[in-house]
Amino acid sequence: MDKMDFIRLFDDTAPGSEGVELKEEHFYEMMPDGRRKELIQNVSVPRLYPYLLDKKAKGAVIIIPGGALKRLVMNFEGSEIARWFQSIGYTAFVLAPRLPFRPTPDGLTLSPHKNPGEIVLTDVQRAIRIVRRNADKWGYPADKIGVVGFSAGGYIASMAATCYDKAVYEKTDDTDNISARPDFCVMGYPVINMEAQEIAREKRLRISEETSDKLQWWILEKWFLEQYGADRFVTKNTSPVFVFETDDDTTTAAENSVSFYMAARRAGVPAELHIFKSGGHGFGLGDYLPLVGEWKRLCENWLDTL
Repeated sequence: MDKMDFIRLFDDTAPGSEGVELKEEHFYEMMPDGRRKELIQNVSVPRLYPYLLDKKAKGAVIIIPGGALKRLVMNFEGSEIARWFQSIGYTAFVLAPRLPFRPTPDGLTLSPHKNPGEIVLTDVQRAIRIVRRNADKWGYPADKIGVVGFSAGGYIASMAATCYDKAVYEKTDDTDNISARPDFCVMGYPVINMEAQEIAREKRLRISEETSDKLQWWILEKWFLEQYGADRFVTKNTSPVFVFETDDDTTTAAENSVSFYMAARRAGVPAELHIFKSGGHGFGLGDYLPLVGEWKRLCENWLDTL
């Protein structure tokens, strides 16, 4: 089996990043519970980190970490998730896409990429096409390739499941003739639409005041989701979806997950939704919590039905 550090999505400059110069940053943050969060921001070379199996896999998953569409949580919502999928027989790839927002010394701004609202869709479409093209080579069925996203990565996964045929970049090679439709979509505590995020913000404001940095983020998030709310793009051809969330999440309120589930239900798309009593936001595998870690068993059972 091939051993690779990462797979570039595009041989040359990624479409929409012509002339863009960003210094990619890798850093860590300590969490209140003592865990260390591994982060990347300012991605300009989108890529996949492969977790290949030495045997024929049940399928393949493209994992999209969260990070508020401005950075990527590469361990809790990336590598750890990939290793769990490996343990149940799936080849996994962690996607590091370009993002629409960029942190600045003064707070937050739009990224310098062209059409920042569409670069994440460009990158996830291309990632699916690459993974499907190499199915025989890397050892999994070409018709069981899914996307798995967390928080803002859940938003990107939802767009992959709904807007897979939207032409957001010029074809670069024969790979772009391959279908970008995922065969299934798994989302953990996703961002979906502005109405749900209004509810989440109201919950946060009852707990503490928003800082100026968070207010700036709120303005950008509002602008973005008013244009690209994912539930409005659901059709009968949307990929089957599995969604999980917690009732006490104040970052991406459960109404996000409910709205996508209901949109799928109205369109006749196979969908499963789980809302756990507690667990908050950003729990990843959830092994350290009493309830939410159950999502893995439920998801594995659901995948076995596809």
